[in-house]
Amino acid sequence: FVSAVSHEFRSPLTTLRQLTELLAQGRIRDESRRVMYFDVLQKETSRLHQLVEDLLDFGRMDAGRRQYQFEPIDFTELVRDGIEEYKTESSSNNHTIELVVENTPLMVNADREALRRVLRNLLENAVKYSPDCPTVWVEAGCEQRAAVLRVRDHGIGIPQEERSRIFEK
Repeated sequence: FVSAVSHEFRSPLTTLRQLTELLAQGRIRDESRRVMYFDVLQKETSRLHQLVEDLLDFGRMDAGRRQYQFEPIDFTELVRDGIEEYKTESSSNNHTIELVVENTPLMVNADREALRRVLRNLLENAVKYSPDCPTVWVEAGCEQRAAVLRVRDHGIGIPQEERSRIFEK
């Protein structure tokens, strides 16, 4: 766990350190490149902040102290907004996300932030583990009076012998 978390933190931290050093030393003189580097710094800082929040949230869930705020939410709108938010960040790696949803609201009683994190995690994994296929397919809808979210990619998948352990700690 510590190794996995360390790896996730190392990438944005390395980018932050390198770009900050270049800018602080005045080595980037071209204003358009400076603006671009500041944009990358902002995105990587947001990514690092999100990693910290996810880690803290994971700790609260694991300890049984996570407080959920249930409220009526349009599930399809949350999925649309979550995908748009994800696509604007650097972590999308130029993947195309194809979304299929009904055009009618699908109301659920749920914790908005928890659902947003679920969607984000599924998208991140789909992009991370399918580098050779630039498309991720997302489907949201209602089946048998339940909200359903499917995320499909052409990645490496989970080995058959590991699938029974997916929900283990």
